[in-house]
Amino acid sequence: NALDTAPEYGDSEDVIGNALAELGLSDKFQIITKIPKGPENTDPEKFIEDSLQKSLKRLKTEIISGALIHVEQDCIYLDILKDMKTKGLILNAGISLNTLAYKDDGAEADCLQIPCSLLDHRFAHCFNHNDRHCFIRGAYLQGMLLMDESRVFVKEILPVRRKLEALGLPMTELALRYGFKKFTFPRRTNEDTPISICMQVELEPTTLRDTHFAGDVVIYDQER
Repeated sequence: NALDTAPEYGDSEDVIGNALAELGLSDKFQIITKIPKGPENTDPEKFIEDSLQKSLKRLKTEIISGALIHVEQDCIYLDILKDMKTKGLILNAGISLNTLAYKDDGAEADCLQIPCSLLDHRFAHCFNHNDRHCFIRGAYLQGMLLMDESRVFVKEILPVRRKLEALGLPMTELALRYGFKKFTFPRRTNEDTPISICMQVELEPTTLRDTHFAGDVVIYDQER
């Protein structure tokens, strides 16, 4: 029940805010938005607060479930973003990660958005924190698990993709099942009892051993 948006996504925040208000569903969804990269020589605290105030207005809500630093290089401002919780603007503060260069900068974040797919395990360590929300993107590896082979721009994945396809499960289902298996998030029945909810999918490790599905080898490196 989480919706991901950002000021940079066109009029996404307006559309979400209007739709949820018209349908009476504003209290049924968690909204995750982003803090865009600020202009040079700006006061980061003022910029972040102003950005959140504008998002609140567009989303037609009094508080935002989560806000992420959209450009990972700006993770130095995470503490400022976390201060916005005390101002009652957001419930959680985090970072949207893209590269391994910043993989450790989310250690103090309440939530992270990370790439994760059958063939991209770079941020697997991020799932090992029970009290942190992880939002995954890139389940289809920027479309390369689904598009025609002639359009795949990292040709090294093709032999592995063919082995996955030979398992007989639709790639759309296989990729999403893997994502739901990895994507666990805490829900609380009371203050002391975090419960992880995830869709289970079990595959014998030997089935995909040659594809590095269960190994430590990263097939796809976004830096390439």
